[in-house]
Amino acid sequence: MEGVLETSAASAENVAVAEAASSTDQALDDGLQPKPKRGGQVCPSCGSHDCRRSHRTWWERYRNTASMYRCRQCHYRFPGL
Repeated sequence: MEGVLETSAASAENVAVAEAASSTDQALDDGLQPKPKRGGQVCPSCGSHDCRRSHRTWWERYRNTASMYRCRQCHYRFPGL
């Protein structure tokens, strides 16, 4: 009897996964695109969310400062939180 319960539980998981996949496919078919992943940083200069990690200089690594970010729109460089 345990094998039957395990099989029904596994099939219920497969149905849930299939329903989630079909809803995602349907959303893409409707012309909706998934949101692009963006960093949680906001540029203090222009307010854009389109920021990327910037390479730290040797002095910033020596001082062990916070990671730096650069805005892709205005190219302003700022420390992360």
